[in-house]
Amino acid sequence: LPVPQTASSRGGVRSVFIDIAPDSSEAVESYTVLRGRTESGSYQEVGKVENSSRHVSFEDRNLLDAETYHYKVVGRGRSGMTTVPSQPIRVATAGPPDAVTGLSAQSGLIRKVILQWQASFDPNVKGYNVYRRTSGDTWAKIKTLDGQSRASYADEGLDDEKTYTYRIAAFNVVETESSPSRTAAATTKGPPSPVTGLKAASGEARKVSLSWNPVNEPEVKGYAVYRASQETGPFETIKSIEGREQTQFVDGGKKGYFSDDAGLQDETRYYYKVRAVNVVDVQSPESRAAIAVTKPVPTPVTGIRTGEFEVKQVTVEWEPNPEPDIAKYEVFRGEEQASVNKSLGEIPGSAYRFVDKGLKDGTTYHYKVRAVDKDGLIGKFSIAVRSSTKPLPRNPRGIKAAFDGGQVIVSWAPNPEPDIVKYAVSQKGFMFWDKAGESNGPSFAFRGEVKKGKTLTFRVTAV
Repeated sequence: LPVPQTASSRGGVRSVFIDIAPDSSEAVESYTVLRGRTESGSYQEVGKVENSSRHVSFEDRNLLDAETYHYKVVGRGRSGMTTVPSQPIRVATAGPPDAVTGLSAQSGLIRKVILQWQASFDPNVKGYNVYRRTSGDTWAKIKTLDGQSRASYADEGLDDEKTYTYRIAAFNVVETESSPSRTAAATTKGPPSPVTGLKAASGEARKVSLSWNPVNEPEVKGYAVYRASQETGPFETIKSIEGREQTQFVDGGKKGYFSDDAGLQDETRYYYKVRAVNVVDVQSPESRAAIAVTKPVPTPVTGIRTGEFEVKQVTVEWEPNPEPDIAKYEVFRGEEQASVNKSLGEIPGSAYRFVDKGLKDGTTYHYKVRAVDKDGLIGKFSIAVRSSTKPLPRNPRGIKAAFDGGQVIVSWAPNPEPDIVKYAVSQKGFMFWDKAGESNGPSFAFRGEVKKGKTLTFRVTAV
């Protein structure tokens, strides 16, 4: 029988492949493969393969990494005879993958580090293991990546402004790792830079307009606005603003439609701070505080005064308010000083006089006035002043009536009022008082029908 000839051999991952040049299958039925650790040492049978006369190959498995083995092949004829062993062949198994090269780590990213390396050209490489450590820590495997061609990885969910060190190891189909790559370190990005140039406008009605310089960092997505009523705080978030270029905000005091937070108070000091916010909601250090004082309400109206004893009216006057933006004045009346609450109307801010008409005679009234500015801020009331309308003339006293020939002379005491212009005399009829006449003095001659035995009744009214 012919001595077997090997066509080729090659080492694999923990395996060896041997290709045998087949002889005639009529002469050689099968081949036995022997293995030894040294060329001249003993050999052990490791397998048998049938002769197909076309392609005969054998795989020796479960070997050690990066080890050299020696093989001989013995043919067996159909008669049971065996051939002389072939010349020994020397084959080495594959070792661990080569170390990964070109590892780099990108710093300055938000809560992540991007790793890149040179992908292995070794066909036995199945993937890569990523290892990480921080200062003082031991190495920890954080990710297994499948695929020989993988050459990058993003390590996410990291802390802000922290340094991480990485190394990569390739692994083959039996999970054997290469030696570690050289290390690469990267530092994650810290919080955004503080907001600068914060300004708060004073003198606005129940609001404060804020403005600041934009933080020109690409990861900044907006700003958080804080407010406090004291310099030492506490500062509470009143607004989250979307957009890096949105650098203005008007604080009207209300946080939302269903909020119990009222508007800003008049003539009140407020403190503000602003923080930049990045895409993962990390906030910058707080800005310097800006201070604003809201607009005060108009001062109380002064110099209020009234006319006295006007006929069925009272004239109310006052001094103009010192504020330049008074839009109107509101006048209130009451019959008691403690209840001056009836609104009489609104007077333009350029007018300082109001006439209250249609009043009752001889009645005392109380008045207050307050100013309202163009922003609708209502000032405090003036002091209350009072005035009385002119009373009706007193009823004439000492009325007498006496017959004098064919007439009746009606007389009375003159009224004390200095402005009496006349007296009206009436005679009592069956059901009503009938006008008898008028007199400029304290007497009147009635020349109407006078019947003997009839009683006449007169009354006198001063006008």
